[in-house]
Amino acid sequence: MNVEETIKTIQPNQRFNSNVMSSFFGALRNIVLYRDLVFQLFKRDFFAVYKKSFIGYAWIAISPLASIISWIFLHSTNIINPGDVGVPYPIYVLIGTMMWGLFMGVFSYVMNTMDIYRFMIMKATFPHEVLFTAQILIRLSQFALSFLITVIVLLFFKVISLVGLLLFPIILLPLVLCSIACGLFVSILSVISYDFKRIVMAAIGLVMFITPVIYSIEAIQNVWIKKMILLNPLTYLICSARDIILFNRVYGLNHFILSSLASLVLLVISWRIFYVSEDKIVERMI
Repeated sequence: MNVEETIKTIQPNQRFNSNVMSSFFGALRNIVLYRDLVFQLFKRDFFAVYKKSFIGYAWIAISPLASIISWIFLHSTNIINPGDVGVPYPIYVLIGTMMWGLFMGVFSYVMNTMDIYRFMIMKATFPHEVLFTAQILIRLSQFALSFLITVIVLLFFKVISLVGLLLFPIILLPLVLCSIACGLFVSILSVISYDFKRIVMAAIGLVMFITPVIYSIEAIQNVWIKKMILLNPLTYLICSARDIILFNRVYGLNHFILSSLASLVLLVISWRIFYVSEDKIVERMI
């Protein structure tokens, strides 16, 4: 009986010999090949979040409701003046904070993936893109469930564009790609120095305030702050995802396209950096 043997040759820095796109599409191929592992990790970790909770899956509905109540209170006390947003302010801020929450959720999940699965990485050999994929799917699933509840509310109040709702996944995709890319960058650097993660988390809270999540750009009077907001790529990614649902439009179409292309390029670059430095990252984790 003939037995076929596969010989794998490992050379120093051999990952540098592959080009950028081959490493990127190779990661996609590995995700498909290891889809069963992705599903098992997703299923285990998704349900584990709610198992130790008394109210379990009710948190999916409670989280957006708690958010909207807090913003209604701030708006009613005139602490926040969002300007004319075109729809009832609670609905406007609910959608905006959901988009921001998705960005921050995917960013945080990707950023912490290597720490979450540290034990598995030390004990088994498999493509680590599988781990990132499982974490991204968990956050997207949580968002989808919360978003479904929100859509039902918007349909009841008749403040939603059905055409925009169909286009929503396409408009949302660049925001997800941007959050994955940012999470990968921070994940790489935080292995080298944990202080970097702390600095980024402190700084990213400020980014929300120069992103029109809870207010309208038209309400900003300061010229310099307004320029900062308009130079922020997240302005177009988040506002477009919100506006396509509420107003059936893309916010700043040309800027949205540029921000979307930048997100894709950033993702490819961040993955390339992770790919060529993966072995050293794992060594630093030991």
